[in-house]
Amino acid sequence: MQYSASKRWVVVIAWVLALVVILFWTPTIAKVTYAAVGGKPVFDFPAFSQHYRYVRFLIDRGAVEEYPGGTFKPVQTITRAEAVKMAVMLANLSTRIPDRPTFPDVQPDHRLYPYVETAAAAGLVDGYPDGTFRPQEPLSRAETALLLHRLSGENRSWTGPALTRDVSSWAMASANTFVDAGLLGVDEDGLFHANWGMSRGEFYRVLALLTTISDKWRRVPLKAELVPQQGETYVKRPGGEKEGVTGPVLLEVGDTVVTGGNGRAEIQFEDGTALLLGNGTELEVVKLDGSIFILPDGRAGSAVEGLEINLLRGQVFGGLAPRSLYRGTMSQRVKISMPWGEVGIGGTFWMNQVTPANQITNILSGAAQISAAGGKLDLATGQQARVTAAGVTPAPPTPVPFEEKMAWVVHKAWVLETVRGIKEQAPEMPKALPPVAPLPPGEDKDEAGGAGEPPELPVMPAVQAEVEKPADLLAQLEEVLQQLREMERAVEKATERRAADPDPVIPADITPPGVSFTGPVDNEEGVAVNPIIEVVFGEKVGEGSTYPGIVVKDNNNEAVTVIRSITDNILTLVPVNNLAHGTTYTVTIPAGAVRDLAGNELVGDYTFSFITGPEPDTTPPVVSAGPVGGLYNTELEVILEASEPGAIYYTTDGSDPTTSGTLYTGPINTGETTTMKFMAVDRAGNQSAVYTETYTIDTTPPRVDSTDPAGDEVDVAKDKTITVTFSEEVQAGENFNGITLQAGETVVAATYGLNGNALTINPDSDLDYGTTYTVTIPAGAVQDSAGNALADLYAFSLTTARGQTALTIAGSIPDTVLAGSEVQLEAVLRDSLSEELLGGRQVTFELLTAEGSALTPSVQAAVYTGASGEELGVARANIAVPVDLASGEYLIQAAYVGGADYLGTVSTKTLMVVAPYILKETFDTANYGSNVNVENWAYSLGNQRLQKAGPNVSGLKVYPVHDAPVDISDRVIAFGLNHNYGYEGEALLYRSGLVGSPTEFDASTAQNSIYLKKSPKPGGGWAFYLAKRVDGTETVSLGFMRVVNRVQIVVDKPHNLARLQEVDANGNVLGEITLDITGIPVNQVYPRWTFAIGSTSFTAWLDDIYVKILSIEP
Repeated sequence: MQYSASKRWVVVIAWVLALVVILFWTPTIAKVTYAAVGGKPVFDFPAFSQHYRYVRFLIDRGAVEEYPGGTFKPVQTITRAEAVKMAVMLANLSTRIPDRPTFPDVQPDHRLYPYVETAAAAGLVDGYPDGTFRPQEPLSRAETALLLHRLSGENRSWTGPALTRDVSSWAMASANTFVDAGLLGVDEDGLFHANWGMSRGEFYRVLALLTTISDKWRRVPLKAELVPQQGETYVKRPGGEKEGVTGPVLLEVGDTVVTGGNGRAEIQFEDGTALLLGNGTELEVVKLDGSIFILPDGRAGSAVEGLEINLLRGQVFGGLAPRSLYRGTMSQRVKISMPWGEVGIGGTFWMNQVTPANQITNILSGAAQISAAGGKLDLATGQQARVTAAGVTPAPPTPVPFEEKMAWVVHKAWVLETVRGIKEQAPEMPKALPPVAPLPPGEDKDEAGGAGEPPELPVMPAVQAEVEKPADLLAQLEEVLQQLREMERAVEKATERRAADPDPVIPADITPPGVSFTGPVDNEEGVAVNPIIEVVFGEKVGEGSTYPGIVVKDNNNEAVTVIRSITDNILTLVPVNNLAHGTTYTVTIPAGAVRDLAGNELVGDYTFSFITGPEPDTTPPVVSAGPVGGLYNTELEVILEASEPGAIYYTTDGSDPTTSGTLYTGPINTGETTTMKFMAVDRAGNQSAVYTETYTIDTTPPRVDSTDPAGDEVDVAKDKTITVTFSEEVQAGENFNGITLQAGETVVAATYGLNGNALTINPDSDLDYGTTYTVTIPAGAVQDSAGNALADLYAFSLTTARGQTALTIAGSIPDTVLAGSEVQLEAVLRDSLSEELLGGRQVTFELLTAEGSALTPSVQAAVYTGASGEELGVARANIAVPVDLASGEYLIQAAYVGGADYLGTVSTKTLMVVAPYILKETFDTANYGSNVNVENWAYSLGNQRLQKAGPNVSGLKVYPVHDAPVDISDRVIAFGLNHNYGYEGEALLYRSGLVGSPTEFDASTAQNSIYLKKSPKPGGGWAFYLAKRVDGTETVSLGFMRVVNRVQIVVDKPHNLARLQEVDANGNVLGEITLDITGIPVNQVYPRWTFAIGSTSFTAWLDDIYVKILSIEP
């Protein structure tokens, strides 16, 4: 596209432009001060410098940073890397760091590396043909144009004639585009100086101005501020009630503004645009669209881009700030909708009026377009048009009538003030500045070429001379003033004529007077009972032919006595007595009641109504606060509301509020504990009581202070109630049910309770012994009374103590046993506290000396679990008493070593051991011959002699050393005989539970038996014989026949007799026989022996019987 030539800016120097501006401003002398941007001093340019507004603007957008010391070095050349950083920051691009650098001369350690990489990735910059970026080289003017072009993101191709003569093709379109737009300039010869470096100050300027012309940035919300000027002004928010306004308020879309019968207000915009609302006016804000511009102090402002107003009744004067962005067009940036049509305003000053009979628009200066009932017409400067009814097209334009001119003259002060504001706040239109060669980058020089101190700049007018007030803007404003002066002269001439002729007749005036305003307005409610009723006409009027017919009647059609008067263009009606409350009154002005100075009388009756206010309000308002006082965990926005319209006053320092105190205008923010007192005064002057709300702000979440048991505590009682103490009182939070007590993955059933600042965990049953448990309290499980939840998960562990055990040696263990015998042991294991029997463990049995030394290998025995008929908690084992043990007291010990859940325990039982005794028989040779009679035997033990008659020795008794008798009847038989050789017969005594009465040996039943047989050879000895022997897996009988008169030794089960001699029937030794001990546990002895004598009668050769059993080999 090609930009129109009218957009081009003629290059002139700044001081000449200043002279143009000074034509419209009274110059003042500015003191040279230095700028403070963002609260930091900037020492390298003064506050009136052209650089200030751009630096301030860019700083507010985070697009520029100062050098150390707070300087910006505006006259130095900007480097390529510095320019790229500012572009990235303005575009608010997220910086990126690639895997490898894009340019070899911009490595990751370069301070601007992230910005260069981000700009390259976004397509804002390219490298040079050799692949380098050259970050420290100056940014040329051609490169600046290309960077602006890419940064704007818009299609700014150039198809018109070249505006420069020295730009390469790659930058030609961009350079022409921004020269035409006024961001970049050429010199007197039309040279762009494409290769010159760009100064930092000039780059600040073009970057800031780019945001005002690029659609990427320029669209912003339009700020509109309502400023009451006199009388009553109200604002009704969407969905709210109409509320009185006493100070400036910002308007939003959907707001309705109403002025009272004597009210007046102004809506002001940042670009100087203003709307003046007359009395009795009601309008609705429909649209607020703005475009960004740079205010003189560098702040961002919003200019009117799209303003839509719905004018329901009353009168509005408007002044629209011209924008050269729209030059050459009639852009309708303001639209006024009225009940019977709408008006599009192109500028600059206009008036709209809505009355019951007419909807009028006139133009002081500028243009507008009126649409109604499908018809359209354009209005130009000095013209007026009106719509007289719904469904009627606009009447043809006419010159602004006298009464409307009069209205403009009346509002002259407002017009002048609005023009001044537009001039002061006018957005800077981009102005092409001529190229200037800046200082090289990095040199610390000022504009004067020196170094160190700030430059000595000449004193300049306060108005920034380099800020161009566009010619068309100034021309339009001058046209406004010119038109106003012409209307003023017209009114002055009419006034002079009236002074010369008291009853002037102006032939040109054939328009009857019309009502412009009424006070109260039609259908106004809440009117005072002592009103002054005013009817304002569009021109001066006097009494007409039906003047006495002007009447005020109530809703019963009863006339009210009023005093009538006319002053200039205002008819005043004052009731003699107060009107009734809550009553509708109708004012009727009959046709012909008034006439203008030309004698034109009012055409048609004019009526309007109003309603007086209700009975006087004597009830004080009620004030409430939301939220109410209490404990909160976040910053609050407290909203005060009264039960009826009025003013609310409040304090936050504890004092009582007064009407001279702080007025409530909006939500009160508090982030700390505050006592708020407030009261209200309604429109009737009734003052409420003082209300008090205290807000306690607690934003600190509870924390765990301690636990009982402490974390990682051991030896905790199994019935322990666990307590967690917090830093403050707590209550259940949303994750309270997530609190757990666990042993590994197993959750323990427990009751959880809160009391004050303590959490208690009471397991439903006792914990297990020697087990580690973990208490887990998730975040949010508890919260304080302000609602602050526990911030983080809290967990701790504890380990219960191992249980105490009791081990009892039980069963039928004899008090006294014989050495060499086998003892059956039994022990019972239980919990020492609960008496619960414990199974599934190991008990060790040992035989100890009285001093505790072990005598036998320990025997392990499993404690029965109660399964398969076993006795729960019982352990049994057999232990062999060594055969060579001396008589005395010993200990049987049962020991449980303990485990993870229970401690070990030991139990002992005293055991009396009796050593085997050798019975010696003393023979009296006088009593014995060659044939021995075994009926009488004599046994001795020491010096004691025991005697027993007969062959049966079942009544034999022996006495141990300690003289405690041991009855071995029917249990042990001992013998030893040798009469011929004088030997003393000897035998060992063993305890046996299988001994019965001695019986004759029966080979058919004596399986696995060992017996003694005397060799039949003369002088032959006795040998051991097997009734059956064990050979491998088969029991083999030796086939011995029944034998009488022999000694028998019966073994109840195979065991560890090691070497036995075998003899044949004749007593010959056949060889050695080894008794198989397969299946017999190692280190266990089974000393169960039975001795028997096979016959009670002996032959003579029995004298040579010799039996000797001395030991059992292990």
